[in-house]
Amino acid sequence: MHRFTLLAAGLAAACSSTPSPNQPATDSGADSATDTGTPVDTGTPPDSSPSDTAPGLDTAPQDTTRPDTASPDTSTPVDSGPTDTAVLLDTMDPRDTSPPMDTSTGVDTAPSVDTAPLPDTAPLPDTAPPPDTAVPVDTGPTCTAAQTLCAGACVDTRTDGNHCGACGNVCAAGQTCTDGMCRTPSTFMALAPCNSAGDYTEAALIRFGGALGFIYTPRCLRVRVGTRVTWSGGFGSHPLGASSRGTSPNPIPTTRSGDTVSVTFGAAGFYPYYCLAHGAPTGAGMAGVVQVVP
Repeated sequence: MHRFTLLAAGLAAACSSTPSPNQPATDSGADSATDTGTPVDTGTPPDSSPSDTAPGLDTAPQDTTRPDTASPDTSTPVDSGPTDTAVLLDTMDPRDTSPPMDTSTGVDTAPSVDTAPLPDTAPLPDTAPPPDTAVPVDTGPTCTAAQTLCAGACVDTRTDGNHCGACGNVCAAGQTCTDGMCRTPSTFMALAPCNSAGDYTEAALIRFGGALGFIYTPRCLRVRVGTRVTWSGGFGSHPLGASSRGTSPNPIPTTRSGDTVSVTFGAAGFYPYYCLAHGAPTGAGMAGVVQVVP
């Protein structure tokens, strides 16, 4: 009975507060329901904005999170200044644009210790002409034991007609220098086996023995003073000897071995020779003569 009483009372109250169809609705009920909670924007009240003047359906403004009255973008944003307007790190002078250490006056730009004249820049003792630049003591040629230095030349005074026996001793006309003595050549000498001037042949080699047999070829030989004459053969079978006939001294040596022997004739004359085994000093048998002319 008590519940029924309360329900009736509630219905009566509700009916008495319902507006009539001709009476405009107010937003008091909507505001009372909405304003019971704490509004999001505690600053400017929602009903101060134009949205509050609209009918009750827009009493709950959609922009309650940020009212239009606030001007969030009127303040200077953080990025209002261009990021790249600031001085960049790489626009500053790089480290290597500063003068390098070696462009400044370094320690080595000062005069070095060795720029001063060194002790060895002074004339050295060896800048003087060396001893071998002087005229050598030995101004003449070196002569052999058989030669003599005469008038700056090495000569053999045994055979030289201008220095016969001594420097400056000149032979007379028609004379020759033999063993350092000035001699007058004798006239033609007929020495067997060469009895006439027509028997002589000009050559410098005398051969013998072997296929030639017991004979000298040529056996009558004519040469000029200073010519070297060679005998070629077997002296073991045909020993060579000089004859006492003709011009003295006879330079032909006694030879009993070997195959060759040579003699240089330094004086004009007639020099006979023979084979000690198959000839005679008189010119018989195996014999010959060397005629030396000036």
